[in-house]
Amino acid sequence: MGGYDNARVVHFFVMSFLVAFFVLHVVMVALAPRSSLLLMIRGR
Repeated sequence: MGGYDNARVVHFFVMSFLVAFFVLHVVMVALAPRSSLLLMIRGR
């Protein structure tokens, strides 16, 4: 393991995972009711 090509492959998969993780969480926040979102932020 090593080299420029392997680094590109690893970088691609890690960034794909991070983007999917971010998009999934943004969608979950958009779908959550506003009242429960405020409760999560305030902690009550």
